[in-house]
Amino acid sequence: MSEDRRKEPRHAASFEVDYGSDETFVFAKATDISSLGIFISTPQPLAVGEQVHMRFTPPAPPADPRIEDMRHNLSSHRVGGTDSIEVAGVVRWISTAASRPGMGVELSGLDQSTRARIM
Repeated sequence: MSEDRRKEPRHAASFEVDYGSDETFVFAKATDISSLGIFISTPQPLAVGEQVHMRFTPPAPPADPRIEDMRHNLSSHRVGGTDSIEVAGVVRWISTAASRPGMGVELSGLDQSTRARIM
């Protein structure tokens, strides 16, 4: 029986993320996210402990059907749909499994408003 030691719940995701170390940036896909970390699906993960810089735009939250008539007014105020987030992180673990290669990255230096945008 495995124990989940995460401090924040993870949410399934599917959006592009640019990440890199030094001067090289690579395009990949994020497959889950929390306010503290992100899993980047890639066949060539960076080494555990390596610093990584990321840029991504999390998807906008789904519309609430109870306020469908207000959708037009709210859409211009939704976060996550238009502005990218740039953040640093540290690779905490990697997966070399053929079914899910990639790396788990702990996000660092996020303020509360950026954490709210991510979730």
